[in-house]
Amino acid sequence: MNVIKTRIPLLQPDGYLSVPRDDWAALNRLLEILYGGHLHVWQVRERGLLVVGGDGKGLPCVELDIEVPDTVSPQDVVNGEFDKALRQTLTRNIRSVREPIAA
Repeated sequence: MNVIKTRIPLLQPDGYLSVPRDDWAALNRLLEILYGGHLHVWQVRERGLLVVGGDGKGLPCVELDIEVPDTVSPQDVVNGEFDKALRQTLTRNIRSVREPIAA
């Protein structure tokens, strides 16, 4: 199996990324249909990337491991229909975060 790994920060310029389980499941099904692959998702902290005012333990991220058979080119996955669906899912699930303003 080929494994494509990536980490996506939960804190995005336009808000906070919060993808529901159903959306991850839909992406997993799409990956299986298109390439016979499987998607693994979990939350991690990216060491070395700190958020100002954060706890100092790293930037919270979602880690994706995209497994596809050896017969599938990783370039086909990252440049194809699955990548487009992933980007749409991420964009749709960014929630704006309101910051308190001093009076």
